[in-house]
Amino acid sequence: MAQKKRGLRGFINGTSPAVFADTGASQNIMSLDYVRKLGLGIDFRKTQLFELGNKKRVRSIGIVQVQWELADPFKAYTLTCPVLEMCLFDVILGSQFLTETQTLSKYAYRISNCISPRPFQFCLLGKSSSSITGSLGLWKDVFALLDTGAECNVIDYHYAKCLGLAIDCTHKARNYLISADGSTQRTVGQTRVHWTFADGKQILVTFEVLENCASNIVLGEGVVYKQNVFEDYVKPLDFRFSSAVCDEPRPICTAELLAPFGYTNRVESAFDRTRQHFSRRSSRRASSAATEDATDAQARNKEQQRRQDWNQQNYRLDRLDDAYRVEMQRRERFDRIYSMSSIRAWEIETQWHEDWDRQWDFGCDADDETQRIEMEIRYMFDSMHSQRLARR
Repeated sequence: MAQKKRGLRGFINGTSPAVFADTGASQNIMSLDYVRKLGLGIDFRKTQLFELGNKKRVRSIGIVQVQWELADPFKAYTLTCPVLEMCLFDVILGSQFLTETQTLSKYAYRISNCISPRPFQFCLLGKSSSSITGSLGLWKDVFALLDTGAECNVIDYHYAKCLGLAIDCTHKARNYLISADGSTQRTVGQTRVHWTFADGKQILVTFEVLENCASNIVLGEGVVYKQNVFEDYVKPLDFRFSSAVCDEPRPICTAELLAPFGYTNRVESAFDRTRQHFSRRSSRRASSAATEDATDAQARNKEQQRRQDWNQQNYRLDRLDDAYRVEMQRRERFDRIYSMSSIRAWEIETQWHEDWDRQWDFGCDADDETQRIEMEIRYMFDSMHSQRLARR
């Protein structure tokens, strides 16, 4: 069921996407799906390691550079964004950009409601500097991370136990949090406790209790917007962001915090696979190229639907599960086949077949899921490769 989310209006390379404003993100992020949709070139040499909110890790595949233009007041910025292969949003603008452009204070009217097809999202993304100090129950001088991408408030399980907070661990109090990469983790339960701001204002907050949360306390969008936290409690910084400066990701020696969560009972697909192909080198192949595009588009659309069905049926699957590993492997191979030249893809895929054959006994049960998927991928590749050769 679609619901309203807060987004930021603007333009990227002439298009107007639904951009997610997330103070829980330290950097500006783009999804691989959206990068491909725009036909942008990715610098695969610059990757970064991110840590999810549940302390699992994922690596970006590279970076892209784009022109971002704010709609009101109009101003253009050059941004360099890490690209995530699996991301819940097309574009995420992080706390540094939002703070230094005063989007959540002086220009708060830039934030507007948009429709999101994914219910109950809770996005915390990066080592954000957006935080405040207050009191939690009887405990004073407590730091809380502010996340406009979070639809629920989160507290670390071990931190809550250390503070002696009462935790409701009943079945109805345990929900699922979805991370930026689409993986899910069930919460331990909930706790309700008063949060007191620096000026003495006190509110009752319900926290989702998550084991091994990357941040002790996260205050979500309900608290941030309703209580005007950025306007009333966050000190303004020296705004230095310039349209002439490229927002280059700094070198990273340790893992960045990457904890986008969706608070949900089901997972909507994070993939909307659309690809733009490189312009053809010769007009002589124009007709053949059009036929190839149509054939490849059908295959990609079929794969997109299959991935959506798989995500909906297996959203509770642990990332360490063999079925999850095989599925991610399948997706990687599919994307490789449809992004490389026919000859190069054939060389790599052939080597894969040889390695796989050495490790597995083909005399095993024909119903074995791993073998079935392997044979299905081989058939898909062989058909694609034969069609491409026939058009040469």
